[in-house]
This record gives sequence, structure tokens and C-alpha cells, in this order.
Amino acid sequence: MDRTGGGPMSIRKLATHAAAAGALALAAVQFASPATAQNVTIVVPFSAGGGTDITTRSMQEEMAKSLGSNVVVKNTSGAGGTIGVVIPPSVPMILYAVIAQESVAKLFISGILPGLAMGGGLVAIALYQGYARSYPKGAPLSLRTIGRSFVSAFWGLMTPVLILGGIFSGLFT
Repeated sequence: MDRTGGGPMSIRKLATHAAAAGALALAAVQFASPATAQNVTIVVPFSAGGGTDITTRSMQEEMAKSLGSNVVVKNTSGAGGTIGVVIPPSVPMILYAVIAQESVAKLFISGILPGLAMGGGLVAIALYQGYARSYPKGAPLSLRTIGRSFVSAFWGLMTPVLILGGIFSGLFT
């Protein structure tokens, strides 16, 4: 590959330029909006393009209609991003266990309670903000809708059970 700048652009450089262009476009939309004070900002604490980002962006338009204001989705790996490291199974926890020669199973068990506490705190903050700002409630969910969602997500929900079950049974080391 030509490093003088005359050759084809690398994928990493192309992705960087695309992300910068997207950020500039988002900033232009943000500052052009007359109702900047009424924007709802959703901070996704994970990298752009991940499952959480895609899910949040798919809800963005419906939320904007429901709330009657602009909805802005921002990706940051700030304090909220640490919850992904704590809740098992997490790759950083496995890497730490390998480097420190600790038990992966014990680390996973020790990460459950702090992860649940952090998640509970985030839910409490979200509920408080929703009530304090008087956000409208969505349509109530029926048991049928919840059941269908559970069935369609069954294998994804079983992944931690399979991983932890494999570790505790001795199938995975």
C-alpha cells in the first residue's frame, strides 16, 4: 500500500473519515434546530455500530414522534460503559483472570452483584428523569407481546447460562 497519500485509502482511514463526516452532519443538525433546548439526548455508553447503538437508533424516530421533540443519540464510552466490563461474561474479566492467574468462575461470580447494582442505579436514574421531566408513557405491553419477544430472544438470553454452566460443569476452562 502506498503510504505517501497517493494510493488507495485504507479501510480504517475511510471509516475515520466517514465517522467524522457523520459527526459534523449531526452537529450541523443540532445547531440548526430552533428548539435546541427541547432536545432529548440519549447517550449510548458503547461504541458506534454495536447492538445497543443500532437498537437505540431504531427507536429514535418513534421516540421523536411520541415526545414531540428532537431525539439525539450520542455514543460515548464513559462511566456507563464500565457496566459491560463488570457483568459476566466479559472479555476484560477473562483477560484479567488469565494475566493474574485467577479463577474465571470466581471473577464472574464476584462481578454479578456489582453489575446488578450498577444496572439498578442506571434504571433508577432513568425512571427518575422520566418522571421529573414528565415524559409520556408508551402503550402498555401485553403478555402476548412479552412472550413473543422472549421466544424470539431465547437463545440470546441463554448465552450467559450456557457459558456459566459450561464453566461450572468443567466443560469450559
